[in-house]
Amino acid sequence: MKPVSQRTASLLLMLAAFLWGGSVIAQKWGVTHFPPLRLALLRGAGATLCLLPFWWGSNDRRRPFKRGELPLLFLLAFLSMIGNQLANYYGLRTITASEAGIIMGSTPVLTVLLSSLFFREPLTRRRTVGCLLSFIGVVLVVARVPQGAVVASWKGDLLVCLGVFSWVLYTLFARSILKDHSSLALTMATFSIGTALIVPLAIWETAPLQSIPPSAWGALSYLILFASVIAFFAWNIGLQAVGPTRASIFSNLIPVTALVLGVVLLSETISIKQLAGMGLILVSVWMVNRREGEG
Repeated sequence: MKPVSQRTASLLLMLAAFLWGGSVIAQKWGVTHFPPLRLALLRGAGATLCLLPFWWGSNDRRRPFKRGELPLLFLLAFLSMIGNQLANYYGLRTITASEAGIIMGSTPVLTVLLSSLFFREPLTRRRTVGCLLSFIGVVLVVARVPQGAVVASWKGDLLVCLGVFSWVLYTLFARSILKDHSSLALTMATFSIGTALIVPLAIWETAPLQSIPPSAWGALSYLILFASVIAFFAWNIGLQAVGPTRASIFSNLIPVTALVLGVVLLSETISIKQLAGMGLILVSVWMVNRREGEG
């Protein structure tokens, strides 16, 4: 698939980030009523079924992945479905959607840092300082005295951080697949393989079934159609066109969207310390992604 224009790629990446910001709210509501593994399984199976007719009618079905690409595909599916989604689900059981969204704001800086580590992209002094500020910002968001009930919140923060790390690795490693295959092919492979990986885990989940309200089914539908099919497809197209470092800039929309929707829809509150942390994260992103020579 030929990469789209830079403008189209930017719009698609912006759309994906906005939809994922909303998905933080849907995930928070979903894990309130669904066990995490069951939610991941339903989301993955639903996304696969939605993508199947598009994939079946495309040329991608006649261009199978090479045997040597299969290990990377399994790794990408694991990073996306288990490392990112499941970690977020379990984390959101003990922290607010707004807090999770702020932590996700460190995604662009972590992408730059790991790009330098794995792909030898230059890490300038300004970018190094930006990475340090981002780390301090995340610490401000999650820092609390580890006593009593707040221990569970610490676990939630760490799980969301793990989800961010997994997503950054997915973004970095996915580009090699997108050199020879379309966004649709990668998205279909990610969800179909990832869902298969979750099946044996979900079978052993012992959480009891409960009455599921219509709003929870609505949250699941949003996760399937908007946060999975549309957002993943748009993100992979944009990623193919601009690369992981530039694509990661658009992740800034995720914490902002999650923050606003968390306050409006879930009546969550944000502390001054957390707002300061988010400010540091945004400053660090500006420092990391500002071009050399700009004032």
